[in-house]
Amino acid sequence: MSTAIWGSWLEINPQTARQLGIQQGDLVEVSSMAGSIQLPAVLYPGIRPEVVASPLGQGHQGFGRYADRRGVNPLQLIVTPQQPDQQLPVWGGTRVALRRIADQSTLATAGHPEGSYRRELLGL
Repeated sequence: MSTAIWGSWLEINPQTARQLGIQQGDLVEVSSMAGSIQLPAVLYPGIRPEVVASPLGQGHQGFGRYADRRGVNPLQLIVTPQQPDQQLPVWGGTRVALRRIADQSTLATAGHPEGSYRRELLGL
């Protein structure tokens, strides 16, 4: 429901983004104990404060002319326990840190993302 298309993005609540100095479209580095990725921020009031989300399905490598190196794979961030009896990924418990890298990134959107209804919805 974010209107972002053709790549990967990070959904973040506008309140949380404001606290971190992140604005719509800023390039953000997301890192966990397992790795890090960089993607544009999409301010989305439908996501809980202090939680971030990124859609799965992008970040292909060697996947043909149109899909190769499009987006990032957020599964790189998911922590897998090191105990032999616990091999399942920690889907809901992987903690991440955010760092704003640049003011604007390449973020393709559909519709009118900068319209007055969008600014009002985001509290801008």
